Amino acid sequence: METNPLHKVSEIKTFSSSIWPDEEVAINKLLATKKWILLGCASGTDRDGSPMHEWVLGKIVP
Repeated sequence: METNPLHKVSEIKTFSSSIWPDEEVAINKLLATKKWILLGCASGTDRDGSPMHEWVLGKIVP
């Protein structure tokens, strides 16, 4: 029997390190609950040349 490895999500949150520098702590707390999964991430630089990271998390449907 095959199972679908993809999770359904009921909510999506986006976090950006250039706007809120403490977002990494919030992301780790959500992931530690095992109710959220990482859907995607990206890195780059903002207009001023500062490093920027973004994460997209999804809340797993129970």
